[in-house]
Amino acid sequence: MTTEIKSILLIEDNSADAELVNRYLETSEADEFRLAHASSLKAAERIFQATPFDLIILDQQLPDSVEGETLNQCLKWSSGIPIIVLTGIGNEAEGAQRVRQGAQDYLVKGSFDAALFLRVLRYTVERTAMQKEVSLLKLREQKAIEIKALEAMDTSVLNGTPQKSIRSTAPVYYSDLVARYEGFLVLALEQRIFGQDRTTIAESVRQFTTELARHGAGPREIVEIHSMALERSIKGQAEAKVQAFLEEARLLLLETMGSMVQTYRNKFTMRQGSSSSVKADS
Repeated sequence: MTTEIKSILLIEDNSADAELVNRYLETSEADEFRLAHASSLKAAERIFQATPFDLIILDQQLPDSVEGETLNQCLKWSSGIPIIVLTGIGNEAEGAQRVRQGAQDYLVKGSFDAALFLRVLRYTVERTAMQKEVSLLKLREQKAIEIKALEAMDTSVLNGTPQKSIRSTAPVYYSDLVARYEGFLVLALEQRIFGQDRTTIAESVRQFTTELARHGAGPREIVEIHSMALERSIKGQAEAKVQAFLEEARLLLLETMGSMVQTYRNKFTMRQGSSSSVKADS
């Protein structure tokens, strides 16, 4: 059985401590981990942006970090990658505080050997994988609930409009719809993170649902597009980012469904108005 190699970014300015971490990793019987090293947060961020990592080991005293804020500074750019913090000798309290702050685990310098070090790394990797599996399971359950609820929706608002399957009649166009919706998801998440106004995405969703309505699409097709786009968005993402996408996706689905219903209501109202005008003229 081949073990998947996990990439670790060590952020440590003490060369002796960095060498110790490297020696401990070399004691592993399996080729489990690959190590990259940075001696400052700024250097670590540059490396992180260029290379994917599975785990970060973070010293708390770095030359370019603010005391007590090292973890927060790292969390800003680490995209939810699990972080194990290294605390000062005998400082258990700081380690526990950093876990509450967002770290996955901690190690106290001078208080761990190679066996404990490797065990903490393996446990962190396994726990992160399990958390991702739980999130995906919750996503599937949520999708099933949403689909069931939408199937039970009163579709009289469609006024008899047939719900064509775009996926079967125009697969290339359907793929484009999924890609566009995925773009909405990414944009919505960015707007939430940076506190930006949602006017742009709201207008994009309105145009999107108007286009779908012209093709006779209904609630179930929207859910299918939503589900495919969401699965593509969260694939390979860290647990924290998966959770962020899930939260934003629910809001976007509600917004899209509301826009679709309003679009069909407008069509229905216009059709009724035209019918009344014809009767009045006759």
